[in-house]
Amino acid sequence: MHRAHGAEVGNGAACALAGTLGAAGLALGAGAALPHHALADALRHLLTVGVLTSIVVAMTFRLIPVLEGVVLSWPWLRMVAFVALLGAVILRMAQGLAVGGWPRLGPAVALSGALAWIALAAVAVSLAAAMIRRAG
Repeated sequence: MHRAHGAEVGNGAACALAGTLGAAGLALGAGAALPHHALADALRHLLTVGVLTSIVVAMTFRLIPVLEGVVLSWPWLRMVAFVALLGAVILRMAQGLAVGGWPRLGPAVALSGALAWIALAAVAVSLAAAMIRRAG
């Protein structure tokens, strides 16, 4: 396995693990103190961003070179995507703290959405560049 692919898998696994552990922590620890709607929202986002989106991003970066038959134009976008996803997951976990008595963390929770969109934009740019390189 190429070193970049190993790092990609490791970063994807870190995002998925952070999402899963965050969801479990919210459900077990802070879940008793949080209102039901806040807990449900935090769990939904941690599982979808932390696990599902990380899997989609990891597989997209692995499949672009295979399906398009070209090398990634900007391989560093892979790291941007995973760091942004990991940041989004960590900031989304702050929702439990924001609702549970630390309201100043609210803006950080909102920033998690922007980080998730940055990750998806990195994937889209990589895919578009690969398609353009293959066509041209």
